Amino acid sequence: MSGKGEKKKGVEERLRVKTVGAHIESGCQKRAKRDKHDQFVKTLPKLTKFYSRPTSSTPTPEPIASSSTSNARDSEKSADDIDLSISPIVDSDNGADSDDSSDDTMSLSSVYSNASRPCSTLVNVSDSECALVNLDCNQSSDPGLWLLPFSSELVDFWIEKGPIACQNNDGAFLKSKRVYNAKGKKVNRKLNADSFKRKLPNGEIVARDWLIYSPSLGCVYCFVCVLFSKEENQFCKGFADWKHASTMLGCHEKSAHHVKCIRTYIERNSLSRVRRVDCELVKQYEKERNYWIQVLEPIVATIKFLANRGLGFRGDDEIIGSTRNGNYLGTLELIAQFDPFLNEHIKKYGNAGRGIPSYLSSTICNEFIDVMGQKVLKIIVAEIQESKYFSISVDSTPDVTHIDQLTFTFRYVKQDGPVERFVKFIPIARHTGEYLADCVLKFLETYKINVMDCRGQSYDNASNMSGQYNGLQARIKAVNEKAEYVPCGGHSLNLIGLKAAECCFVVVAYFLFVQNLYVFFSASPHRWNILCKALGGKVVLKRLIDVRWSAHADAVSALDSGYNEIQSALNLIANDEEEEPKTIIEAKSLSSKMDKLENVILTSIWNRILSRFNMVSKTLQSEDVNLSDIVSLMNSLKTFVQSVRDDFDDCVEKAKEKRPLAEYSFTTQRAKKRSVRVTRNEGPSIDAYLTGDTKFRVEVFYPILDSLNEGLSTRSVAYERINDRFFFLTQLNNMSNADIKSKCEQLAGFYCGDVDPTDLYGECLQFVYYVEDEVKERQKKESSPNIEGRKKTLFETLYSRIK
Repeated sequence: MSGKGEKKKGVEERLRVKTVGAHIESGCQKRAKRDKHDQFVKTLPKLTKFYSRPTSSTPTPEPIASSSTSNARDSEKSADDIDLSISPIVDSDNGADSDDSSDDTMSLSSVYSNASRPCSTLVNVSDSECALVNLDCNQSSDPGLWLLPFSSELVDFWIEKGPIACQNNDGAFLKSKRVYNAKGKKVNRKLNADSFKRKLPNGEIVARDWLIYSPSLGCVYCFVCVLFSKEENQFCKGFADWKHASTMLGCHEKSAHHVKCIRTYIERNSLSRVRRVDCELVKQYEKERNYWIQVLEPIVATIKFLANRGLGFRGDDEIIGSTRNGNYLGTLELIAQFDPFLNEHIKKYGNAGRGIPSYLSSTICNEFIDVMGQKVLKIIVAEIQESKYFSISVDSTPDVTHIDQLTFTFRYVKQDGPVERFVKFIPIARHTGEYLADCVLKFLETYKINVMDCRGQSYDNASNMSGQYNGLQARIKAVNEKAEYVPCGGHSLNLIGLKAAECCFVVVAYFLFVQNLYVFFSASPHRWNILCKALGGKVVLKRLIDVRWSAHADAVSALDSGYNEIQSALNLIANDEEEEPKTIIEAKSLSSKMDKLENVILTSIWNRILSRFNMVSKTLQSEDVNLSDIVSLMNSLKTFVQSVRDDFDDCVEKAKEKRPLAEYSFTTQRAKKRSVRVTRNEGPSIDAYLTGDTKFRVEVFYPILDSLNEGLSTRSVAYERINDRFFFLTQLNNMSNADIKSKCEQLAGFYCGDVDPTDLYGECLQFVYYVEDEVKERQKKESSPNIEGRKKTLFETLYSRIK
């Protein structure tokens, strides 16, 4: 038994090994099997063989020279590969413009070699990029750019659009020009507008709506055949045989396959969708789509309105019907009272909660604001890139959430004049010049705005902005030396006045006195009522605001106009026994300060100075001010300040006329003695005494005016430097040709690469001649009897100084 068992066990082991070994293939066997499979695959027919695409049997002529169109789809076929010739068909000029109407024979290849659609845009791109390019091309109004075959979605797209969207029959058809050989001569022919019309036997003119034109290739196509034809005929690939255009167009529109395509188009037209299998789904989809479009119209209009007015959107809640739901929902509720559709939508979807689309929530509101902002920013960036040159202005300010933001503003020139556009808030973490420069350069790089095209920068006068070495303007200028820095004119005036208001203790005390007057009366409605009654119809007191220097002008002007009335109100309060002791003491203290002559003089002087500074500041902030005006205004202020400095006695007399009994708080003061070491050999110095007028003149009046004069001289240097470079353009009529040429060369030398000195000089001379002719024409108009009521011309507005 043991021997039989061992024998049986050995047989089973051999069978197992044999069975296992049968499933193991060697490398040679695998390669042989793979080669056999590859040979089998090669014997299989290609999928394209199951679809036949017969070519048209009608030969068509080829122009002998045309560089405007190219065959990208059949580029592998050259003109020498095909040798076709046709006998003259019945010649007709109905379908083409020609320089020669004689019948002739033409050496040909194929018109389609110059009429195919370009496909080179799909080379070396990814699949997703190919799909995007295909979609953009196939939705173009130029049929020469279409990439066939169309998908079902694209066919539906063009059925809805119709052939009118891509017919392009209102141009000059310049690209359709073809050159033919006619008995040894070259004849030019091109498409004309008559090809888009068909004349019936009864004389009626019918439009060929199916005929569409490619402006890029200069060929015509059949709209319905391109969409539905299974046969590739001439009008699917592009027809350009203008010599036989009338005949071929007539033959095509009578052909069976064209009529079949027309029938298919009518059946699939949006007006005949009842025959579609998914017609109900399409109707439901369009109904839903139109519903939400109608909902979004008032919503988008509301968002645009609130954003344009700078109004807040949200309230304390988002509940329809609540009086605290904010301007956004409140405006929609107001519109819904007069719009039944929106009213029904709000009733149905209002307060529906999360997960149910209603387009009434703050989320969709923020999305629309972001989309609109991106669209506006994209348009502004496009305008800047089109204008090429620009200037920038940035400033930082914290918002209500204490996040410091950098405001970014561009100024550039469009065809209708200069414009200034705010583009974005940029959150910042530091205020150093290096950090701000990195923010500015990164922003320009992000939106592909070339910093080398920057020709100006304007900031406030802070050291981190206007610093000569480490400021923002210095770092931008290190990148682009042509980015000239111009400090803000309005801010410069504020700094000049602020420095003068802190030049001495008496001036500082004066403005504290002005602020205390306002605080005293505004702290109590009773006291304010007394002040208003005392002033009558005059301007009431105003408070001072450090960041707005115009507030100082308003406050001093109100005090100067009602000086005596304000003191009367103080005396009335001080003599009222029913008032609190603290109030009485404050009223008496303020009244006694108003009796001081120095305060009366300072009120008159500062009112005179600040009123002029305020008017100049407002002018500098206007949109139409230019650099030449800034320099002129700065110079006029320096002249004005100097005239006030020389007119101290007149200021004192006007002050005494207002308060005859007012006196200085100081009468005399002994002057300091000279050093004993200096006067040892000269004997003791004589004690010198200063009177009240002299002391006020030396210690208060002169420091104020000198500070203003010095500030104006220092701040105006930057404006004068740039104005000297361009000012000659406003004085061309008073300059010789040599001076004009010299100035043009200097300007072109600074803006090297931007301006050509020869061209600029020629344009300036031409402008001078234009000015002379315009002046003569204006003199003729002024001598006419209809001069009254005549509107100013653009020339008179811009160059009003020319006599």
